[in-house]
Amino acid sequence: MLSLKNWMGRFFVSKTADPTQEWPHSTLPLPVVDLDNRRFGALRFGDPLEKARYFGKPDRFRAIRNTYYELVYTRCGFQLDFDQGLLAYLAFFIGPDPSFPTSEKISFCQPSLLGGPILSGKTHQAELLKWLGAPQLQDSDPDETVLYYHQAGMTLEFELNPKGYLKRWNLFPKQEG
Repeated sequence: MLSLKNWMGRFFVSKTADPTQEWPHSTLPLPVVDLDNRRFGALRFGDPLEKARYFGKPDRFRAIRNTYYELVYTRCGFQLDFDQGLLAYLAFFIGPDPSFPTSEKISFCQPSLLGGPILSGKTHQAELLKWLGAPQLQDSDPDETVLYYHQAGMTLEFELNPKGYLKRWNLFPKQEG
């Protein structure tokens, strides 16, 4: 299932200059996610783009609009999105997913949540349900199941393959309304 954001991104890519092109390369270990403080390592949701320099130059930069940027760290298995120059979205690539671009080699990561488990491609839906309880929403189709949770003002989306194993984890501030 291709998300609306990814589908629209194929048509509305901007020609904005890459503000990360002078950033140094980095090989930091994957930081812990701290939900209570809405933090991923040194970066908090709502922080400006410049603070992402901490992670080094991304493997891929894409401007969807003049004010929306995707920074993809394929070598580390995560993506940071900035809207209006502020961190708005975080995704972890955890297991094989047919919707990933085939032209890029993406390394899978094993993110950890402060006070929670380390997530991997071997994490099964049953483990997530045991850890987090029933999701606020569940969306399923033949290609994937997505579990939606709301915690600490954040939305957590867990994307599972047809066998119920985790392939991607997305986090973003909970939308009101």
